[in-house]
Amino acid sequence: MVVPRHSPFIPKLLHAYHDGVLGGHLGVLKTYRRLATNWFWSGMKKDITSYVAACDVCQHCKASTLASSGLLQPVMPPMLN
Repeated sequence: MVVPRHSPFIPKLLHAYHDGVLGGHLGVLKTYRRLATNWFWSGMKKDITSYVAACDVCQHCKASTLASSGLLQPVMPPMLN
């Protein structure tokens, strides 16, 4: 189903597929894939990326993707002569 670019229906779709009961705050790629099975509009990927980036729940609960820094190593003091 093709939706006009500035349709008032787009925010409702984004809410249903991302925030809704069946959405589950899955992130950009999974939200895009779920929407793309039934819907299309110009700039769809950009709109989904902006919507997910502005989602308060996702920003507060998203897991860190950085590797752990490892264990601390002792530092030897410099030798004074």
